[in-house]
Amino acid sequence: MIPYLGDFVEYDVVYLMFNTFTSDDPSASCTITNLLNTDVHIHKDDSVDQRNNAAGITVSVNFDGITGSHMIKIDTNDNTVAGFWVTGHDYFVRIEGTTIDGATINAVVAHFSIQNRFMRGTNSANTVVPDAAGVAPTVGEIRTEMEGAGSKLLAIEGYTDKIDDGTNGLTAIKAEVEGLAGATMRGTDGANTVVPDAAGTAPTSGEIRTEMEGAGTKLTNTLGDTNELQTDWKNGGRLDLIIDIIAADTTTDIPAKLLKYIQLLSRSDAAIATDNATELTAINADGGSGAGNFSNQTDGIEAIRDRGDAAWSAGAANPNMLLDAEIATVTDQTHFTLATGSDVDDAYKDQTIVIYDDTNSDFPSVRKANAYTGATKTITLDSAPDFTLGADDSIKIFATAPGTTAPTVGEIRTELEGVGTKLTNTLDDTNELQTDWKNGGRLDIILDSNSTNLAKIKSIVGFIRTKIL
Repeated sequence: MIPYLGDFVEYDVVYLMFNTFTSDDPSASCTITNLLNTDVHIHKDDSVDQRNNAAGITVSVNFDGITGSHMIKIDTNDNTVAGFWVTGHDYFVRIEGTTIDGATINAVVAHFSIQNRFMRGTNSANTVVPDAAGVAPTVGEIRTEMEGAGSKLLAIEGYTDKIDDGTNGLTAIKAEVEGLAGATMRGTDGANTVVPDAAGTAPTSGEIRTEMEGAGTKLTNTLGDTNELQTDWKNGGRLDLIIDIIAADTTTDIPAKLLKYIQLLSRSDAAIATDNATELTAINADGGSGAGNFSNQTDGIEAIRDRGDAAWSAGAANPNMLLDAEIATVTDQTHFTLATGSDVDDAYKDQTIVIYDDTNSDFPSVRKANAYTGATKTITLDSAPDFTLGADDSIKIFATAPGTTAPTVGEIRTELEGVGTKLTNTLDDTNELQTDWKNGGRLDIILDSNSTNLAKIKSIVGFIRTKIL
């Protein structure tokens, strides 16, 4: 069985180990001969076109002096074979033409991938989102879900509809009162001879009250509605309980839940995975298209940072570094001599040189060596560094690919801002957030709308109180 080493971040270094044994029964560990980095061949996905270039590949036979245990290190940041190491692909490592126990062996020893198992966001960054499809809901979708399917808002809307009922509610009462405008009241003084009953006798106030309270439906319905409102709005009533739930959700429950998710995304310790086990299960839950395998101990921001720090430290022994030396004397800000270096003229011409400010915590400045005089060990820079050169400042010179020259800081900045997608995507995301949160933006409008709706409910309740009391 070919071991799967895992899904690596772009530009990672991949380490793999394998063992060799004799053909005896029982077998025993034995060494491997004829295994060089040129014998390591790598296939991308199911392609028969193989990478058999030794650049970026290191082979250690009998690793740590242990016979039969061997290591191969693969630097996926090496772009000697242009475009071979890319995200979204699987890779298979094969050794060819080696000798084990006197026999010639060809064997596939490992399988790994580069960012081909990560959950995806909407801008190709690595994001963890709450649904299996990998897409976070928009604020518009959240609002639609709350207004369409949420039971609490629907319940409030139903109660307010009762207040404005066209038959028995305030609107109907208002229409009845307005309908009396201009009507003539009839009395018994002989001037007004038309009276409301066939006998010609005007009703007394007591008869009017009894009629309205006993047979009339509008006052009865109004009294029923106001009694219902008093029951609903009192402490512990239906509307009061709904508002208490909404207040608890928005001030305590939701922030606490969000904090647990943020802790899982940020920390890499096992303790937080135990404390927030429910939220971790929710992150990896099968939403219908498959479950996730997020682990904060490997996929959290702190875990990613730790791996990055380790990779940075491992990069200290850089095979591309030609020279690590100190400045002996400074002629001017573009000419200086080295304490050590090659005796060959132009040995470092057109190579990248990093100068470190000894007086400012080794602050680096990247330049290009335009010329080098071997006899005096004199370096000529393409331009002055970002600080004032001084004796005892240190430098490092790195090899540049043949046929090319080291980029200037301006060229590096242009490449990052013009071609690199990560800075562009980050800028787009921050611009979108500024648009949403500014006055009049999408999130601002939603918050204003909620505030307006609560103000309307408060106004209606105030109006009812004035009518009741």
